[in-house]
Amino acid sequence: MPTTFLDYPFSPGEDRELHFESAVTLALSHAYRLLKQHDYQGVLAALAPVQDRAMSDRQLVRVRYALGFAATQRRALEEASVWLDDALERAPQFDDAGAIGILAALRGTTHYYLNNFRGAATYYRISLDAWHVDEQTVLAPSRQDLTFEVEALTQLGTQEFWLDHPKTATALLLRAQRLGSQLPDAERPLARIAWMLALSSRWRRRLESARQYGMAALEVYERLGAPTETARLRLVVADILIDTAKAMAPAEMTSMGAHWLTLAQPHLLHALAQTRLVGDEPGAGMATLAYVRYLQVIQDTHVDRWALIDSVAHTAERLHDRALLGQALNVQGDELASYEGGEDAARVAYAQALDVFATGGVPGLGVWARRALLRAEEPLKD
Repeated sequence: MPTTFLDYPFSPGEDRELHFESAVTLALSHAYRLLKQHDYQGVLAALAPVQDRAMSDRQLVRVRYALGFAATQRRALEEASVWLDDALERAPQFDDAGAIGILAALRGTTHYYLNNFRGAATYYRISLDAWHVDEQTVLAPSRQDLTFEVEALTQLGTQEFWLDHPKTATALLLRAQRLGSQLPDAERPLARIAWMLALSSRWRRRLESARQYGMAALEVYERLGAPTETARLRLVVADILIDTAKAMAPAEMTSMGAHWLTLAQPHLLHALAQTRLVGDEPGAGMATLAYVRYLQVIQDTHVDRWALIDSVAHTAERLHDRALLGQALNVQGDELASYEGGEDAARVAYAQALDVFATGGVPGLGVWARRALLRAEEPLKD
């Protein structure tokens, strides 16, 4: 992407623009230095004295961009949204598609942090469209260009996954992976892509691919020493292995099913322990649900599975975590379906899970409930 006016606090000749204010440029120069130092509270302090002063439109967009960026990093998301919306409204007058791409990607991130995946996807698409407009004006993309596109594609693929478009998500993520492989020192971004590909492959019942992607991502995060990410990834791998065991035909369940469940055990135990150790309550809830799924597959009769599910549901309600609540309802449906005469109650739980996922903005998590409901309908059709 060619250099945009957002990359620098001042551009040559800009001082001739209407309402240009040198004091604003000084404040922006200080704020840009603070952005590089990750001092986001300092950015707010640097720009507060000038943010409401008269200034050129270009300066105004820069101020809004810097404030929006800093607010996003501080997770002051409503504040960031106001700054970035104003910047995006004013930016088109400068015929700088790159600036629009940067602002749209940042706005997509605020939507993502707010769990508004549809809004995030919209802005990441705008960002990529703007990138491709500017891409036509350069002979070859730079490292910065590739990094920007890989990030935007990864983010867009992630949103499409949560919005229940796993095929679209997979295509975007594979494209990001191909571009990312051209970058040096791209270990972490590529591991993040592999993580999402593990999820999308699992959703599409490509369990062998899911295992490969999950293990590749896990190896990197373990080497990088990222305990929270490692715990979550071990949970992903455990779920994939449990799925693999459940997919075995009855004749294979004793030998091959036991093999996959044995492989799942250390990942599951690590996820259960580590999510609690790092204080990741949603992660601990998901690990507990995976443990319940494991107990269901081995048909354990010694652990109160219902109490475990209920505890996760209570945690989800306390945290206002719709995604976790929906997953608890889904596993509750599986539990009810395992009881003689529990089919009707299971269908109610699955339907409730779908409603929770839909209202929570994560319809992609409803795949298991939808499949269970379809299986439940098959005997009714016979």
